[in-house]
Amino acid sequence: MQQRLEELEGMVSHICKAIDVDIESVSMADFKTSAGEALKRLRPVSTPGTGAGEGSSTGRSASLDTSESGHLNDFPDQQDYSEDAPLLNLFKDAMFIQRNNSQDDRERLDATIERRVNACVGALSTFLPSTQDLIAILDTTEKYWPIWTVTPNDLVANDDSIQPVTSAYTAKEFILHYLDSGVPSRAAKSILWLALCIQQLPNSFAQQRQLPSQQKILVDSYLSGADTLLSINQDSEKTFEDVQCLMLRAKLYINMGKPRKCWLDTRHAMNLCILLGLHHVKDNTEEHHRAMWTQIWEFDRYMSATLGFPYGIAESHPGLSAELAGKHFTARAMYNIAIIAGHITDRNQNFNKVSYSATANIEKELESCQAAIPTDWWDTISTPDIPLYELYGRQSIKIYYYQACRNLHLPYVLQASKDKRYEHNKKAAMNASREMIKAYRTLRSNGGDSIIMCDLMDFQVFSSAVLIVIELISQPSDCIYQEGEDWGLVQNVTQHFDSVAAGMECSVAGQAAQLLEYLSMAHQGTYTGPEGYEAVIPYFGKVRIGKMKGTQPTMSMNGQINAPQLFTNTIEFDSSSFMPFSQDPTAGYNFTDAELGFDWTSTFDDSKIYDWSQAFEFTGSGQLGLHA
Repeated sequence: MQQRLEELEGMVSHICKAIDVDIESVSMADFKTSAGEALKRLRPVSTPGTGAGEGSSTGRSASLDTSESGHLNDFPDQQDYSEDAPLLNLFKDAMFIQRNNSQDDRERLDATIERRVNACVGALSTFLPSTQDLIAILDTTEKYWPIWTVTPNDLVANDDSIQPVTSAYTAKEFILHYLDSGVPSRAAKSILWLALCIQQLPNSFAQQRQLPSQQKILVDSYLSGADTLLSINQDSEKTFEDVQCLMLRAKLYINMGKPRKCWLDTRHAMNLCILLGLHHVKDNTEEHHRAMWTQIWEFDRYMSATLGFPYGIAESHPGLSAELAGKHFTARAMYNIAIIAGHITDRNQNFNKVSYSATANIEKELESCQAAIPTDWWDTISTPDIPLYELYGRQSIKIYYYQACRNLHLPYVLQASKDKRYEHNKKAAMNASREMIKAYRTLRSNGGDSIIMCDLMDFQVFSSAVLIVIELISQPSDCIYQEGEDWGLVQNVTQHFDSVAAGMECSVAGQAAQLLEYLSMAHQGTYTGPEGYEAVIPYFGKVRIGKMKGTQPTMSMNGQINAPQLFTNTIEFDSSSFMPFSQDPTAGYNFTDAELGFDWTSTFDDSKIYDWSQAFEFTGSGQLGLHA
């Protein structure tokens, strides 16, 4: 368009020079006079099919005469002025730029959007399951709907054109109706929600039903389609539905072990909420708007603390007021944990300037948070009469809480081996890690038919298990009972990871189970894994497992057995106290699309320097020694 405009301006300038008109001095008032004079000179001498004289004496030529005032006369309705004066539009385009074509532009843009949406939906339709399989998918996953970021009824709130989603059948109607709506954000919302359902299917489902493709391929295809739909809508006015799309996608990324992408979508959703004014929570704010805003800023703080990034909005903002936290103690607990997660982030961001007293103050906040929750609530056990959504709600809050406790003390745990002043931090972090694993175990013990896929949750619990292993192999425990119980927790969570990896497409659970198994075998002196095993533990550091060189027992010619040289298993850990491992700018795997799901053994950088390193040696008879 810019090129065409420049060409038009050049043509007008050339024409004006030919008729001795100074284009710089022409005013809007003189536009019609100048145009009329130019058209007089530019009018064809003859028209097609006539002679010169005929052309000069036609009624059309008379229509180009000007009045005494020099202005163009009005043209009769029956005459097509544009046929005789095709250059008038050129003058208007080049000299009358203010002409309003916004309506035409809007119509053309709407037509383009409609074509692109229809093309994208058409492509997605080839990946849709059959109606019978779609209902089976929805029926299988219905028990998970209440625990997701956005519930089905939130998706259709205030929409009278569709029924509330209360069953697999009404969910199917919602998906197909919104996918065919022609509205990019609605189509994206329906396909993202279907992706959540398919993502949660157990591996056994594909053996019973004929899906259009593998589950992972379907989810990736739906994500790609939703990205296209949202990009079509990026220049349009944003709505609350765009916020819902972002949070649905963030939930998908959490389940897939992609915390960075989740953090980006959560931050984008927060920015949209601010632009829509949803952060100004008032008494008349719709309940699902209020709930979404609360969920977004709380989740932003959890993810920022996990990744070591700054959070998006200060707690001094009225939208984060404690009065808006809700009356139920679980809602208030989530609010308090989110605020505390922000305080931990502040400390970690400024660890070179903040004194230890900041850690002590945050610990008091965590203790107050725990005291506000009934004691019996912490002792929840999995029973058949507890609905999945209720069990998940309780256990996820506990996991968030104990994760905050562990993260608070973790930087000092690594220093406790050299400085006994941090012994309290080590004990607190160990206890939080144990309780985190127990909460996870209760959730996973709900039944094999209710395995919840969440790679990030698996990874957080795995990190706690690694911390316990480091403590177990660092030095003999003063309490044999506690040591036995801790190894029992590690073995139990390893079994749960194996179960999840077998039942779902979870790359994190499989790798976590394998690494914990290798660590246990190396501690027992029975390591049989790959020689010189090396792995990166995301957001923590590195680990090496191997064997010291030795020889097997041999028998001499006279039948005597030579004294064997024992094989020694070695374990080495490297980590940094405050700086998250995810923020190493030289590590290429930090920016891989797989994030937590990348092959942990595929990248190992020996040039990275850490502020904490330990090496341990073991034989089948016990620990030989350790060195820093």
